[in-house]
Amino acid sequence: MGYIAELIEQYGIIIVFINVLLGQLGLPIPAYPTLVLAGALISPAEFPFPLLLATAVVAALIADVTWYLAGQAVLRPGVLLALKRLIHNKTLGKQNLHVAMCF
Repeated sequence: MGYIAELIEQYGIIIVFINVLLGQLGLPIPAYPTLVLAGALISPAEFPFPLLLATAVVAALIADVTWYLAGQAVLRPGVLLALKRLIHNKTLGKQNLHVAMCF
């Protein structure tokens, strides 16, 4: 914890942003200790709480949007291909085709 505290004191909010972003992207980096430590180090002049909260939320949203777009680009064509195979195998009736294609 001492190392993280030194990083936060030296680099500030950017460490919180990078930590939350990398953790949300899937690296095995725990974000909670950094957030708790940054919350403990809050001072109105250096680390105002709204800035800390906004930094963590923006980092998490960037990572979530990245995963969403990756899923749309990679997984969606595979899901549509699987639905087409089901339709051709007559497993899924034609009347349910429009319901399946909505997803």
